[in-house]
Amino acid sequence: MPTEKIKIADDEHEIEVKPITMIFHNGDLPAEIEYPERFAITPEMTIYHADRVQKLHEEFPTFWREVHVQRRLDKEPQCGPIPDEIRKLGMGHRHLMGLFDLSLKLTDQGVPLVWKYPETYLHPSFQAALADVVILLADYANRPDPLNVSTDDDDDLDHLL
Repeated sequence: MPTEKIKIADDEHEIEVKPITMIFHNGDLPAEIEYPERFAITPEMTIYHADRVQKLHEEFPTFWREVHVQRRLDKEPQCGPIPDEIRKLGMGHRHLMGLFDLSLKLTDQGVPLVWKYPETYLHPSFQAALADVVILLADYANRPDPLNVSTDDDDDLDHLL
């Protein structure tokens, strides 16, 4: 199994990386966990992206529906997955839109990523549904023919934000 390093305070730790690796921050830790080998998607980044995105990833509706099905809603919100309409639904929906869209677009770029505090802004029922979304994203990332669209400058991810 491959490994990668994480940092807690000034200490490096090597962890085994599997298709889905979940690391939970214990409230007793004196410092944030750093993931030097991964691009960290933060709640602030998801909102920034959600407030600006015009075209969502083509797989976005699958992820959007998964969260709403888990909430046992008879149907997804009337707006459907349209950015301008999702933005009207509130902070939690904006967060999910940014989180899912960025995750899919970064995955297509072949960028290893980590979600930092994905539960932020979410109702507990949406938080619970994130586990299924993680599995969907892992399946998407490991599909037989990934897109892995490259850009002129792979180090510049600003175009996604």
